[in-house]
Amino acid sequence: MRVHRTIGSTRMDIKIAHARIENKIVNLLEPLATLAWTLGFEYHHGLLEKMWKEILKIMPRQYRLLLQ
Repeated sequence: MRVHRTIGSTRMDIKIAHARIENKIVNLLEPLATLAWTLGFEYHHGLLEKMWKEILKIMPRQYRLLLQ
């Protein structure tokens, strides 16, 4: 069996940036949006949905296949 050891390190700069953006949305933006909604502010569902769609578009193909 052949093992591709370098596939995990291909374009690590993009993978790191993608992980940072995803973590900020999950751990910062969505909780703050929910907290603001509980205080009476508008919850921008469309904007958050658009962000997730853009993230999924740039996500590597192998990860998208796992989400299906």
